[in-house]
Amino acid sequence: MFYFIENKNKFIDRFNNRIIFPINNLSNDPIAFGGRVIENNKLAKYINSPETEFYKKSRQLFNLNNAKDERSLTSEVIIVEGYMDVISLYSAGIKNVISNSGTAITENQINLVWKFFKDPIICLDGDQSGQSAALRIAERLFPLINEENKIFFSILPEGNDPDDIIKKKNKQTFLDILNQKIIIQKYIWETYVEQVNKNNPYEVSKFEKQMRKMCQLIKDETLRKYILEDFLNKINNLTPNLNVKPNFNFTKRRNFKVLNETKKIHFQKKNFTRDDLLEFSILYIMIYFSGVAKVKINEIKNADFLDEKNDEIKQDLLKLYEINSSEKEIQDAIIKSNPDLVKRIDENSNLKIIINKKNYNQIQEILKDLLFEISEKDHKKKIESLEKKVINNMDENAYLELVNLKSQINRE
Repeated sequence: MFYFIENKNKFIDRFNNRIIFPINNLSNDPIAFGGRVIENNKLAKYINSPETEFYKKSRQLFNLNNAKDERSLTSEVIIVEGYMDVISLYSAGIKNVISNSGTAITENQINLVWKFFKDPIICLDGDQSGQSAALRIAERLFPLINEENKIFFSILPEGNDPDDIIKKKNKQTFLDILNQKIIIQKYIWETYVEQVNKNNPYEVSKFEKQMRKMCQLIKDETLRKYILEDFLNKINNLTPNLNVKPNFNFTKRRNFKVLNETKKIHFQKKNFTRDDLLEFSILYIMIYFSGVAKVKINEIKNADFLDEKNDEIKQDLLKLYEINSSEKEIQDAIIKSNPDLVKRIDENSNLKIIINKKNYNQIQEILKDLLFEISEKDHKKKIESLEKKVINNMDENAYLELVNLKSQINRE
């Protein structure tokens, strides 16, 4: 509550001119205090007690000790900015509400929320600073989502916070706004796409790279694949003149069917690992689109295939590339020498449907993503191996190699 200033030899009230709120842990024990400024001045809007052994700001959420009791009634919890928003909503009968106390939501906090609620809704103030904070939260938490744990965003009218809506309108108005919540990937898309000049190919190109980069951060590999595919389909629709088809309605239905078939194929391949399917996809492009593969020949050579049969056919294809065979000659030669392996690749590669009607550049981008994923796996395995060596043997050479490898990954 107080802190000491040595040069003035006196104690200062930390929460002077502030409303004080007790912060309780999940066992309902008070472990800290939060303060909201009373007058609109230059002081920070919210401050908290200094961190202690019991109170870590990045691991606590205001009112979660009470809100968790609602988990049997709903999978949703509303995350608001301030203490007053929590109190106002709680008083109106909305008890599944917590606050990040004016701080950025951390990975620890969202993982704590997901222990009790699978569908948290971020509902920050409707002003510019509140929406900017919401976007930063979306960017930070986007890599953590998976099929079980999602994140939604609710956009309040400009200039309003949850407390305003409850007081000026009513509880039902706030609930109606919540019902219009949007899932995190849609929120990110809609926020960024508004800033893109769709008639400027440079901006669209930069936007696509930005979306790809964000998707690569998603830890759930399967979810990453489908969200990226969804983003790329939307990006193609940003330039309708380049995507005109004679029968628009039929094409739309067919593409929808293709997406569902792709998902169906993916989940049917229970006998193969993710690594197998990844290698099948790269080999499929090498066999049927050798012109694309030759552009990435060095990356393909460096890609470590775990399956011996897959690696054998990769080496055979690389030898055919070296004698400058045509695409048709490469296909005929590899099918003749490895009929069973090629059949296995044809039957189990996800790309057969995805690549349909794609142009040369689009196929090249797909191959680039596949090679990036396999390279990322190789780096991860090598890092894990080196870390074990360092921990178990205090191996200086392993430590230096680990540092160099991590530096290389950061540069990439």
